[in-house]
Amino acid sequence: MRNIALLTLFLTLITRSSVTLAQGGLMLPIMSPTSAGMGTAATATAVDSMGAIYWNTANMSRMESQVGLSVIDVMPKSRVRSSIQGLGAGVTEADAGGTILPGFGLIYRPEDSDWAFGLAAVTVAGAGANYPADLTNPIFTPQSNTPMAPGGLGQVRSSVIYSEFVLGVSYAISERWSVGAGPTLVYSDIGFSPLILADLDDADGSGQPRVTTDDGHAANWGGGFQVGVSFRGDSGWNFGASYKSERWMEDALWNSTDELGRPTRTAWAHEMPSIISLGASYAGCDCTLFVVDVRYVDYSHARGCGDDGFGPNGNVLGAGQSSIVVVTTGMQRQLTTKHTARIGYTFNQSPHNSGDVMESIFAPFYWQHTLHMGGSVAVSDAFSIDVGYSLILPAELEGPIQTPAGPVPNSSVEHRMHAHLLSLGATVRF
Repeated sequence: MRNIALLTLFLTLITRSSVTLAQGGLMLPIMSPTSAGMGTAATATAVDSMGAIYWNTANMSRMESQVGLSVIDVMPKSRVRSSIQGLGAGVTEADAGGTILPGFGLIYRPEDSDWAFGLAAVTVAGAGANYPADLTNPIFTPQSNTPMAPGGLGQVRSSVIYSEFVLGVSYAISERWSVGAGPTLVYSDIGFSPLILADLDDADGSGQPRVTTDDGHAANWGGGFQVGVSFRGDSGWNFGASYKSERWMEDALWNSTDELGRPTRTAWAHEMPSIISLGASYAGCDCTLFVVDVRYVDYSHARGCGDDGFGPNGNVLGAGQSSIVVVTTGMQRQLTTKHTARIGYTFNQSPHNSGDVMESIFAPFYWQHTLHMGGSVAVSDAFSIDVGYSLILPAELEGPIQTPAGPVPNSSVEHRMHAHLLSLGATVRF
């Protein structure tokens, strides 16, 4: 009975934070209005600069020189219900608000040249959570400093940003084959509280360890590379393949204080996963383009993403994500000389299972189905305005409350979420 009671007290240890956001686990499902309309499928044929540079630089040598700008408003909606037999049950809704994410893409292809050069700056991951302390919901009750007195996480706050800067060069080997490559630079800013990646703190000797807070953190940097190939076939068929390496990051660092006010520092090793993409497109119908991509996102071998469980001092080791397959497709239709419409759909396996439901409290990225739509209006031959909308369909995870000693008996946590993503941008061709 005493062990069961202690498990209940350690609610503050249990949350595995998914501090990474690539589709269903690490990256946003879109990065520009045009990519939103096409479901981000851009490996065989890209319709904008950001999609071409990020997903397959080989496509740049088939495109005209252009600059693209975009902003995305991410509006997630989520709620958490938890229960422990004998302690009650409650439901709490997050109040994260919207997150504005900018994007930029530039392709320069000299006239009559087989070479093309590109630069993109895109926010590939962005999320936040803001759950108030809630005396009626066991998981959000305040942390306890008294042995045998139940306590939860208290207020939960998180903010996660991963931005990627990509330099690309593409060369058309022949009328059919193009290749591309380039380095990537990644900026990340990860903040959340309670700081469950830190060792449990019992500096005051109360016998009830607690989780410290994020009193301040530094942004960190990393990098990697990407390569791609594109093949232009007959009768409107195109094919492409690309590989994005792991983006090796410097350790994330957080400053905190222990229960006696003494300074502490927590370091965490993390990476963005490698991604293999295969794509096909068909433009054999008048004024219509069909695209499809299949991607393998290798979360399980990326530090931080694939790390699972608790350390010897009760700290969470990582997000516990599994590698996944993503299938995304889109269609573009030229309605008039000035108006273009797009529609798309993305399916991805969830990198989490019911045993990982606690991760989603800090960053809900276990969705599987996303619908996309968008369009463009050509103001002139060289300038167009682009809009997009994506709906992450409702998804949920449910499982027991986890602690370093195992799951809490007769407990459950249920997380439900959906999200709206509204994007606006402009494209200038030159």
